[in-house]
Amino acid sequence: MAGIAWGRFLGGLLAVGLLATACALGGPRTATEPLRLKPADDEANSHLVAAMRLNNEVTTWMNKLGEPGVVSTGTLDQGELRTQVDNLSRALVEAKSVSPDFMARAHPQLPEVWRTAVIPSVEGQRDYYAASVTDPSAPAPPAAIITAVQLGERWGAWYQANRQAIREGIRRQAS
Repeated sequence: MAGIAWGRFLGGLLAVGLLATACALGGPRTATEPLRLKPADDEANSHLVAAMRLNNEVTTWMNKLGEPGVVSTGTLDQGELRTQVDNLSRALVEAKSVSPDFMARAHPQLPEVWRTAVIPSVEGQRDYYAASVTDPSAPAPPAAIITAVQLGERWGAWYQANRQAIREGIRRQAS
């Protein structure tokens, strides 16, 4: 049984994620003045941005797979698939490195949504595709990727509704 890969995986989430990457920095305080965060907050913000960027790279790759729906992971280039598994692994490390305190100061619900939607979504994607790399003839069950997609959609909807508040919360942390 071949595994599945979601073509056009959360296309809207890619746009949301790219906005998140831009907004995660809070944007400049003026058109010419960069946002300056305390060193610990700057580190946390860097992890947040890196996690989103890496996850967005995987999303972009998935979007290139074709029409919405599924394609057999057995038809995917194994080198490309390994690269995406590596990106998801790095995204997971970055996501787990974001300070919950930094996130809570940006938005009180952000740490919980990050912990219950973002991290499990990235982890689920990584585990699903890693199984396809390890043994293309016996990938993880499709339910695993479906759950990861649903969690990613939950994050995307929540972020879209809260992005301005997050951006303002990060700006307040600037010195």
